[in-house]
Amino acid sequence: MIVQKNNISYYYDPIADSLNLYLGRAEKIYSNEECKGVYFIRDEITDNLIGVEILYYSTRNKLKLKETIPVEFDFVI
Repeated sequence: MIVQKNNISYYYDPIADSLNLYLGRAEKIYSNEECKGVYFIRDEITDNLIGVEILYYSTRNKLKLKETIPVEFDFVI
């Protein structure tokens, strides 16, 4: 399911229990694990944050996620 809200695209995969937040696009990207199961996706050229992947989303402490992720987003799932 993809939801668009406040210029952020949300994609939740219930089978993998992962939530992806897309803030922009890039041709070349890389990701790093910011904390266990939370990956920041960045533009390889500009180093801008263009997305976040959150594994095991349904079991996460949502307040801790808000502290970890430097983007205001809604918990849509």
